Amino acid sequence: MNSKERFLSVLEHGIPDRVPLVDWLFSQRLFEDVLNIKVNTLKGDLSVQCAREIGHDAVWIPYGGYAGISDESGIYIDEWGTTYQKDPSASWPIDAPIDYPIKLPSDLKIFSPPDPTDISRLDEHKKAIAEANGEMALFGGVAGPFTTAWLLMGYENVCYWSFDHPNELMEIFKISNEYYIEAINRMVDIGMDAIMIAEDLGYRGGLFVSPENYRKYLFPYLHEIIDAVKKIGKPVIFHCDGQINEVLTDLVDMGIDALNPIERKAGMDIGEVKRKYGNKICLIGNLDLVNILPHGTIEEVDNHVKELIEGVGTGGGYIVASEHSLNHHIPIENILAIRDAVFKHGWYH
Repeated sequence: MNSKERFLSVLEHGIPDRVPLVDWLFSQRLFEDVLNIKVNTLKGDLSVQCAREIGHDAVWIPYGGYAGISDESGIYIDEWGTTYQKDPSASWPIDAPIDYPIKLPSDLKIFSPPDPTDISRLDEHKKAIAEANGEMALFGGVAGPFTTAWLLMGYENVCYWSFDHPNELMEIFKISNEYYIEAINRMVDIGMDAIMIAEDLGYRGGLFVSPENYRKYLFPYLHEIIDAVKKIGKPVIFHCDGQINEVLTDLVDMGIDALNPIERKAGMDIGEVKRKYGNKICLIGNLDLVNILPHGTIEEVDNHVKELIEGVGTGGGYIVASEHSLNHHIPIENILAIRDAVFKHGWYH
């Protein structure tokens, strides 16, 4: 069984030869340590090469395009009109926004989204497909409607508009879906095996917006984009940071196939999620990014991976990954220790 078969088997509720391993390669140092290459942006072929060397079974390739050119201060404006500032101490490759194109309802009237059909947006997917050569699973990345909204207007405005301007907020959700549903179809057409929808709905203390407002305004659009993937026969990996227990049943009922990253530092109990939803969805993540991965010994990493597999791998439905990504705080020794632990202990019970 190759990596692609192994990864997709778990998403389809099967039991492969061993537990798969995946993660998000958010560390320039990792590429340098593994491939002896310095990278400035994520590249499809290099991501596959790096993932293969550290034992991963699948690779995430986001739907990309023009992201702006920074000046000496590191400030740039992306294609959507959002302003960012590069910060070497932050989580590469994703910069934090510092200004937004939509502040008032009047801004929405003159807003124009980018063109999703620009063929260059598939460049990295094509490189990844060629490099993977059918051996590794590849899943394309898109943003959910709530994520697009806060990238266009900021979290505070999204929350305010859910009360003051709900119709205009839903118009942004619609714009997002039109763009990313086109992206989904294009990625699947060229050979992506699955789709990951990134849609952060909460933080460590709970949801950004009340469950009632999510259900009233956002979830019809979120359901629409999930359905768009399901209708073309591909699995949906749903990435959502934070404490989201109040809406987990909603998400499962929408038809997601996998949940990631089940953030333990936000109080997400993967054992409880397994008990409630393990017969319906696959769980991806939950390796400790606060203490064990960045600061633990190789033996501690080994034991941690073993405990997670034994704790939530019963009957299948678990893929080893961190509770967010492999960032620059994690030493290469511990990243390789994750791989070795999966190869050593990675059997479903």
